[in-house]
Amino acid sequence: LCLSESTAGAAKGMDDFPMLDLRAGLGLSVMSGGRILRGHSGFGGELGHITVVPDGKPCGCGNHGCLETVATDTSLAAAVSNSIGRDANIEQVIELVQSGELCIEQELSETLEYLAIGVAAVINLFNPASLFVYGRFFDANRGLFERLIELTQRRALRPSMADCRITRAR
Repeated sequence: LCLSESTAGAAKGMDDFPMLDLRAGLGLSVMSGGRILRGHSGFGGELGHITVVPDGKPCGCGNHGCLETVATDTSLAAAVSNSIGRDANIEQVIELVQSGELCIEQELSETLEYLAIGVAAVINLFNPASLFVYGRFFDANRGLFERLIELTQRRALRPSMADCRITRAR
């Protein structure tokens, strides 16, 4: 995803940027000097497996309360499914919200709060000029991405946040 964004997306021509992917899990790719940082064993960027809810839901990694259990398209769809009493994927959730059949403000607010923790961590760690975020749930309501930026501004170091542009990935 990071390579695609750098060749054909909003990061075209950029050699240094992080990118968050919020679809099934929460992955972080970092382009540095035109190369993807992979880590010693190829597992660099596993931001989704930072514990944010110590007694939280089980994660596929074996831990509990990982960021990806509360701040992704999949986690939002699971929370909504639990609320409505039936399974719904993120596309169905977006459709129900956009049609007015479903109000998920509580679930969206919680997802955005946790996601802002992750985005602020990326900004604080890498001090990027640009950060790209890819996720579907922002399509549910207008202004969700802007809310994420506002919440992130409250958590990130001011000098780093002032110099960082957060953009939705294409």
